[in-house]
Amino acid sequence: MGIQSLRDLDLAGVKWELSEHRAQNTDNKGPAIERPAKTKSSAISGNSVTVPPHPPTNANSAARDAANAANKAEDMDALHAAIAEFPHPLKMFAKNTVLPQTGEKLLILTDAPSSDDEESGRILSGAPGELFYKMMGAIGLSRDAAAICPVVFWRPPGGRTPTDEELAIAEPFVNRAIELTAPRAILTLGTLAAKQLAISNYQLAIFSIPHPNYLLLKPDAKRAAWEELQKLLKVLEK
Repeated sequence: MGIQSLRDLDLAGVKWELSEHRAQNTDNKGPAIERPAKTKSSAISGNSVTVPPHPPTNANSAARDAANAANKAEDMDALHAAIAEFPHPLKMFAKNTVLPQTGEKLLILTDAPSSDDEESGRILSGAPGELFYKMMGAIGLSRDAAAICPVVFWRPPGGRTPTDEELAIAEPFVNRAIELTAPRAILTLGTLAAKQLAISNYQLAIFSIPHPNYLLLKPDAKRAAWEELQKLLKVLEK
């Protein structure tokens, strides 16, 4: 595609310096995480919003129900309907269901929805999404070229990390999205998505880069991410 260096990427419109957008955590341990309020009350007081407790659920039974619902979906429209209708334990706390986006060639597996994603109903919204789509454009991929799927479809309360049970219940829908997309390669964004994919058994080319939130916080990580995207492009061009 004619882009071989970070300078070339700058010329393509992707700024590799630290953005003015500031992520919330500065502990140097990973992507920005919204910290839940540390209170036990369920009331809203001042600017502090209390995180509801994890809802009780029979994870094994719920995961079986999710698998049954996912396997019945014969196309992405049917899968979207199945996800939207499924009583996932996170659903009671979320404003919107953030559904997988359809696309060709490539499937991107990413983190749980952010607050921006929840408001828009579309995964990878806001500043992280802007950076990511510029990076995709720099290797010649449009938004429509890649399907995008979050590891869960509802934002956890307070932006916390989804529990293993919550991930397991959503996993059948994620797997079905991958099957229906039939991508030539998978790109994971962030450690959570990479971990979830590692427990599956897909015979596909898999590439991993940090989540765009982390790239906004740690510009030094962008060089390695760019090198990984170059490897991905070579697979997609075959």
